[in-house]
Amino acid sequence: MSCYPCDEQNNCNQEGCPVEVDASCVQYTGDPLSNIDVNPGEWLDAILAKLNNFTFSETVFSANSTNSIVATANGVNGHSPFYSLRLDPVDNAITVSPSGVKVSLDLINQGKVKVNNSDTLDFLENQLSQGTDNQGIITVTPTVVNGVIYLVPSLNKTNLINFIRDEICAIASECAPDEGTTTTSTSTSTTSTTSTTSTSTTSTTTQAPNEFTINNVSGQGIFDITLEDEVSFIDYINDNATNNNQVSNYQYTGTNNESNIIISKLGNVPVGINITVNGTVVYNNLLYIGSVTINNILAKSDIVVTLYPYAGTTTTTTSTTSTTTSSTLPPCGTYSITNSSGSTQNISYITCAGEGNELILNDGITFELCAIQGTIESIVGVSVTLINGSGCSTTTTTTSTTTTTTSTSTTTTSTTSTTTVAPNIYEANKYICGSCTLDASSVLISSIHSLTNGQFYLGNDGFTYEIVSASTGTPTATIPNNVPSGTCVGVSCS
Repeated sequence: MSCYPCDEQNNCNQEGCPVEVDASCVQYTGDPLSNIDVNPGEWLDAILAKLNNFTFSETVFSANSTNSIVATANGVNGHSPFYSLRLDPVDNAITVSPSGVKVSLDLINQGKVKVNNSDTLDFLENQLSQGTDNQGIITVTPTVVNGVIYLVPSLNKTNLINFIRDEICAIASECAPDEGTTTTSTSTSTTSTTSTTSTSTTSTTTQAPNEFTINNVSGQGIFDITLEDEVSFIDYINDNATNNNQVSNYQYTGTNNESNIIISKLGNVPVGINITVNGTVVYNNLLYIGSVTINNILAKSDIVVTLYPYAGTTTTTTSTTSTTTSSTLPPCGTYSITNSSGSTQNISYITCAGEGNELILNDGITFELCAIQGTIESIVGVSVTLINGSGCSTTTTTTSTTTTTTSTSTTTTSTTSTTTVAPNIYEANKYICGSCTLDASSVLISSIHSLTNGQFYLGNDGFTYEIVSASTGTPTATIPNNVPSGTCVGVSCS
């Protein structure tokens, strides 16, 4: 292969004839190349020298962002850019950690909602509030029962009647006047018209939770016991788990004055039923057979339902022609009861007449009473001795029973007088719960327990009482137990 000078003509005319050209003889004749700084007329060897000096690192990179990615230039001429996730700062459940991007389930599943776009997230229970119409007739109260929010209405009957009266009077232009006639000697009568203005003021008070207690000493197993709102039919309490010798305590907030207590058991099992509201017996039937509904129980009072052993025995004989039912009381006995427990005890039992009763017995006292055998409550520190198993012979309780039996029924008439221990009366200082502010000095309270001077006890009215000394007179409140309470709703009263 030969090389020809630039000014000599290449005479090779054969196919495949190699030609060697000196790079300094080749001239560039195209457009200027700004990226590598080459202009027309430059020789090939000079151009190759420029390319040799031009490296990749001299090229400048730019970083472009998108709606979801943020790009940031970094390194020499932008060759090492950074890329990051663009996060919305408002209500964002996405977080970035060294492990990667994740969605926080705690933020998604927190169950909070908004009322409007400008509102903050909160639980639905906190977004609803009680409301009353302009006439004060209907009040709707959000009530949470077992995790479900009910909008419970209540009716102000007085305001409703006043509203209807005012509407009728407006339609009739004026109400009928009161009659008032004065007669003179000339038989001239004068009628006076009286105008009456009625003003109605409605106030709403938030009710504190009340107690609903079930005490099952029946020996008949579990009963279904429900506390139901008569207006909305909401079940405040639904108990089907309290078995023999068990006590269940519930709290409820009633919005109406009337409620039903429904007691039922499959097969109409006989049972004794006693119901108290704020300590007052409102229903007592110890010879009940079957399911029962007790109406008009005040829903804003503390309720205790006690299931006692059935006070009679039931046998039923059925034939093709007749049905015969008989009922007799179980045997009654005389008992001696001694309290050596160290404190006053409330002892439940069933009288020989089949009625539930309670003995309040101070420490160190022995007392005799008549009761149906096997029904006296067992308490640690209290001894019970059967003196006479064939009848009553006590000096403190007298029971006379007359029984008439026919082929189809038994009629029992009984008269019972019972002796109980009088409560103690104390002078005390009354404090408001929550703030422990002195509400009144030298008030009288009662208790079946022995209370200590200078100690604080919680009363049945929600106030805290500081015991000053023993006293006499008519009490205004009761201390239900002898457990000192140094605090009231979390605020010390000592």
